[in-house]
Amino acid sequence: MEGFGRATNSEKGGCGSDSPRYDAGMIFRPLLALGLSLAAVAAGAEPPATRPRALTADEHAALRCAAVLAIVAGQQAQGVPAAQQYPPLARRGREFFVQTGARLIDEAGLDDAAVKSAAEAEAAAVRAQGTAPLMPFCLSLLDAQVPAQP
Repeated sequence: MEGFGRATNSEKGGCGSDSPRYDAGMIFRPLLALGLSLAAVAAGAEPPATRPRALTADEHAALRCAAVLAIVAGQQAQGVPAAQQYPPLARRGREFFVQTGARLIDEAGLDDAAVKSAAEAEAAAVRAQGTAPLMPFCLSLLDAQVPAQP
């Protein structure tokens, strides 16, 4: 049975040894190839598709606040007087938005496109009703999630 790890008489070890001489590559090459194949499959494998679930009330509120904070931060950058009454929101508001988006991806099963779409819908709703009524709640949520740096 040549090729299956058994040595022929001509392949036996030298010096009159009766023990067969094995080529380590005969054993390790197939194992290495199998290992590399499994690693390639694992590296390229998509995670099982998960269906996004409906947002909880807390997730919806966080997404709405992310939109509110983004709108007000934009207004602050444009010098809109009404937006200047709030603390600077560019850095903390962006961090809040990033954390909220990541949580929606991790916990609700949304993908990037779904988060973007939901945020755009929230921004449109906020623009229709205005930011002022939502700012007290959103600022408290911001302070809890992304505390101000001294």
